[in-house]
Amino acid sequence: MQRKIAAYCRVSTEEQANLVEGSLDNQRYRAKSYIDLKNSQEKGWGDIIEYYIDDGYSAKDTNRPAYQRMITDLKKKKIDFILVSDLSRLSRNLNDFCDLLGFLEKQKSNFLSIKEQFDTSTSVGRLMVYLVITLAQFEREQTSERVALGVYARGMRGIMNGVRPILGYDKDPTKPGSYIVNEKAAQEVSRIFDVYLESGSKSKTIERLNDIGIRPKLHENYKRQKESDRWTFDTLGTLLSNAAYIGYHEVNKRNKHLPQESLKQNQRYQLVKASWPAIVSEHVFYQVKDQLEVSKQLERTRVKDAKPRLYILSGTFKCGQCGEPLVGQTYHGEYSTYRYYGHTTTGSKHGCDIQRVSADEVEEVVLKYLKRSFADTGYLEHLARRISDATSRTISSNNGEAARVKTEIGGLEQEARNVFCIQAQGSFGPEALKLMSDRLEEIGKKKASLTKYLIELDQKTDECVDASKSAKYITEKFVNFENGFSKATNAQKKRLIQKTIKQIALTKDGLALWFYLTDSDEIPGRKLKLIRDEAAKGGLALYIEPGATRLDRSLDICGSGAP
Repeated sequence: MQRKIAAYCRVSTEEQANLVEGSLDNQRYRAKSYIDLKNSQEKGWGDIIEYYIDDGYSAKDTNRPAYQRMITDLKKKKIDFILVSDLSRLSRNLNDFCDLLGFLEKQKSNFLSIKEQFDTSTSVGRLMVYLVITLAQFEREQTSERVALGVYARGMRGIMNGVRPILGYDKDPTKPGSYIVNEKAAQEVSRIFDVYLESGSKSKTIERLNDIGIRPKLHENYKRQKESDRWTFDTLGTLLSNAAYIGYHEVNKRNKHLPQESLKQNQRYQLVKASWPAIVSEHVFYQVKDQLEVSKQLERTRVKDAKPRLYILSGTFKCGQCGEPLVGQTYHGEYSTYRYYGHTTTGSKHGCDIQRVSADEVEEVVLKYLKRSFADTGYLEHLARRISDATSRTISSNNGEAARVKTEIGGLEQEARNVFCIQAQGSFGPEALKLMSDRLEEIGKKKASLTKYLIELDQKTDECVDASKSAKYITEKFVNFENGFSKATNAQKKRLIQKTIKQIALTKDGLALWFYLTDSDEIPGRKLKLIRDEAAKGGLALYIEPGATRLDRSLDICGSGAP
């Protein structure tokens, strides 16, 4: 039987600079050459279904996107054989590797390392594999220890390790890992500390800073880190508690709150003299630190004494326009307190049609919908038909699109052959040859893009779900919800909602729900028609169907469209 092969390739961040033995191109070439050799020896030995490539990921664990996708495809029987250039590409952790072997055995699948080629069906072969993985793990851990000691040594000399510059400082071009003072920004930092001591409040400090035009430091070169030109409690608190401003460097800061006696010497938190000058006096810094601690204690007391307010849709509820989470918030009026779901400060900048919605009304709608769906005896059959129809439409659409893409790829290949023929038949000048070369390169890029798109279409088709199994799975979730919700605590109610519904989206037309399926995929669910009722002074009302008699808090089951 022909093997359906997954060629797994990986390089870590440190190995990315190595362009010979460990390079991704080299691993791909070795896998392709090996398969060609085996097929020449034994016709139909196997075919590479897909290359799974983790670029810049360590093998210390299995938290690698391509690796996880490969495991998912093994479960779906899309592949049944893993091929790697050597064992260290696959894993450098003995426990993870043993788990993988057990999983492959259950799936009746196999793996092969081109370099080692041990036969894991024998006890000697398994022993050798375990020894190789153990040595790889030892090498990784030793490398990690050496790097950690180097980082610690730099830290004890007052030098930063890859941290971006903060407000008030710039990078020292002559001394990597150190700062030089930015005089203008340093004055702003001193002003921030003074304003906080005067106001004694983060919120009031932020208002003052916005008024006088002081903004957080932005870094265009640090794309991977979220930046904002707005002050938040977190950004202000981080600045006010940063010992770098008094000329000190915090070594092992992340271990600050751990029991120090249980840590090794190079893991313990220490405050050492930094390699850059201070811009805030220690007297002012520790005054601010004391005020921050007082404010924290007051906040803890307030939260402890406050009446708990649970938002059972938190983590599930999103805006259908901007995609931002709608989080539970509380408004304290003159005579009462109001609960609602709304955008965060960041989300509200998107200008969505609905900025907030009453928590009580939305929660009541969703709970009533779930209970009504559970009570509907024909719900399972109806849901199965809808999932089956959606799946059929998806498969048909994907097949049609795949046929179109294949035709386009065929046209590009024919055009490339024509260009080669023209080149072979005549003599051309440099400019003409350059045009033909550019066109061939353009054809190659377009073909690669279309081939990738074709693979994605095939994956989407493979992921189409079994209608009856999915409907049964959803119904089981409803049963668990119905049996447990009435007796559950507030926190348990929230978890039951999250296990029953994958996502709820709020749009100007209503609420759209997505359910979990057996393989953790999702499919659009029914909609609840939620509209604004002007007669209710801007409140929310629900209708069974357009034009029907108004029934407050009723449900509208009106199809499966996504928001």
